Amino acid sequence: MWFCFLQNERLDNKYLLFENEFMKNLKLQQVFDVIFEVHVNKLAILSNQIRELERRIAQWDSEIKTLYAFLQERNISDESVLIDERQKLNDSLDEYKNKLLNISQTLRGETDISNTLNNRRETLTRSLQRIKTNLRDRETLLSRLLPLRGQYAEEIRKLNFLKESKRIFDPLGIVRCPVCFAQLSKNNEDNNDLCFLCNTKLEKEDKLNIDITLEIKTYDNKLKELNTFILDIENEISQINHDKLNIGEQLKKAKQDIDDSLKNYISPYIYERDIIVGEIKRMEQEVSDIEVVLNLYNGIQQKENKKIEAQTALEKKNREIEKEREKANDRELVVKNLSEVFQDVLKLFRFPKLSDAYIQSDLLPFVRGLLYKKIGSSGALTLISLAWYISMFKMANQRDSKHPGFLMVDSPQKNIGVKAKDSEKDFGDIRIVDGIYQEMLDICSQYDNTQIIVVDNEPPEYLNNYVTIRFTGRKGNYPYGFIDDEEE
Repeated sequence: MWFCFLQNERLDNKYLLFENEFMKNLKLQQVFDVIFEVHVNKLAILSNQIRELERRIAQWDSEIKTLYAFLQERNISDESVLIDERQKLNDSLDEYKNKLLNISQTLRGETDISNTLNNRRETLTRSLQRIKTNLRDRETLLSRLLPLRGQYAEEIRKLNFLKESKRIFDPLGIVRCPVCFAQLSKNNEDNNDLCFLCNTKLEKEDKLNIDITLEIKTYDNKLKELNTFILDIENEISQINHDKLNIGEQLKKAKQDIDDSLKNYISPYIYERDIIVGEIKRMEQEVSDIEVVLNLYNGIQQKENKKIEAQTALEKKNREIEKEREKANDRELVVKNLSEVFQDVLKLFRFPKLSDAYIQSDLLPFVRGLLYKKIGSSGALTLISLAWYISMFKMANQRDSKHPGFLMVDSPQKNIGVKAKDSEKDFGDIRIVDGIYQEMLDICSQYDNTQIIVVDNEPPEYLNNYVTIRFTGRKGNYPYGFIDDEEE
């Protein structure tokens, strides 16, 4: 907006380019460079990309040379030779593995007699496995029954103890008269239903009505049955162990028979088998070593492919940067051209006593050989500010630069024309105002998609066709101002 909007306050301001604010002035210089493509950011990006590609190419080139040197120092064959060697080794491996398979079949005794013996051995093995499973089941059952037998015996012992205690111990426990302390005699020992003191009939309690003798007999019968069952289990285990031992002996003999039957077949093939196994291991190791080297060649090829891709990308980036450099402008030349446009605009404005007008490299305008703020005239400041902005706008359209394409000017007649100060009669010439507006009209008619918006309280009458809106400036009288509902 610093290149699109010229406020009233800046028309006669002595800090047109924010010279009093370093950062603003710096940003304004940078925006100028962007508008006129003096500094193209894409050039910097492309330069960085080119440097990165060159670094990668150099790195891959160095790695490729190092790997090739490593291979040459160890007299390693070319990749094509290694591929042929690997194929030959794989073919030989297939042959040796087939030989090993045949010998292994022979060593396993794949003959009629050996098959018969092997079938017998397998049958005995399965029988032995079933016997072991049955033995484990019986032993588990016995281990669970033994604690139960002990529990029954303990219950019988407790019941006998309870029975004996009832006989030995008197439930009442009174042996002397509680009045005279004389020794009491039990006259009704044979009748347990009467009290031995007062001969009163006793009431029987349900909880004491237990037949201990019957309970003992019940537990004793259960214990006898359990003992009989345990004895049967133990006999069964003994028989299973006997069968296990017998089957084990038969299995041992069957294995010995197999060994005896194969003894005449094994000896001639063992040595040959060992040789074949050794050759297979040797060739597999050679194939593995070749694979390692081929992977190394593959890594070199991948690096070469990346290097070629990077070189292709580098050539493309170099072409791009050349095109960008052709589009980029020289700043000194841009400023020189701007100075020429600036001087021409001031002539069209009919700037009084115009001489030695130019714009220097920091974009500061000079007129009559003096810095704009040292002219000492408010009318001169207005014209110089207008000329600076319009010159930028005009040259941006000439070069089709990156300017937004519009310019807003607030009060272009400030300090000039009828509003010029009495002490600055040279700037009171109405032709100066005509020159300003004529230059604006020429720019808008000469370049497409260009717009200049002017706010002026007293525009010349010949511009009535270009007036878009007039504001009353009086409260309550629409339109009051640029913002419809704001009257303060």
